Parts: sequence; structure tokens; C-alpha cells
Amino acid sequence: MKNPFGIPVTLKFPKKFFKSLMVHSQQKLLEVMVTEAFTCFRRGDHEDGKALLYSFFDKFDPSVLEEAAKDKKFIYELIKEKNSKNEVNAMSALFMLDYLKNYGVEL
Repeated sequence: MKNPFGIPVTLKFPKKFFKSLMVHSQQKLLEVMVTEAFTCFRRGDHEDGKALLYSFFDKFDPSVLEEAAKDKKFIYELIKEKNSKNEVNAMSALFMLDYLKNYGVEL
């Protein structure tokens, strides 16, 4: 089951993350980007999926990403998903963690 933005429900994103999506001036573009990123992961195209996911995160206000990077429960959920048998969830969690490292997350 997925939320409206194509992000696996098993990843428990901070509420501020989704609030910023709902009011983002490029909401439709973000929806398409994240949906296509997960489609790429499903077909094994990890490089394109990673590029789309990073572009998706680049559209956010840095304060939202900084808050997500400081959320210990969220980071824990990403680490769990990174080790998931579901390749799409594992790849997306891996790349999200990699991206969040730029915002001070120590793993």
C-alpha cells in the first residue's frame, strides 16, 4: 500500500515532510518524479531511480530535510527498510539514507 506520492507506507516519514508536499508549488511534478523513481527501482534501473529521488529531495525546503535527518525514529525505519527483502523499499531507503547523510545523519 502506498501514500498518494508513491512512497511505501512502511516508511514512516515525519509529518512535516508530507505537509510540505501538500503545499509545494510543484506538487504534480514531485508526484511524477517519486512515482517514476520507484518505477525505476522496480525494473532494476537504480541509477535513474536514484537521480530522480535526489532531484525529488532537491525540491524541498532544506529545513524539512534537516528535520527528517534529525528524526531518530525515521532514520531507524529507513535502516530497517534498507535491509528489506523488498528490493524497491530497500533501494529507496538506501538512497534516502545516502541523501540525508548530506544533512548531518551519522550512520
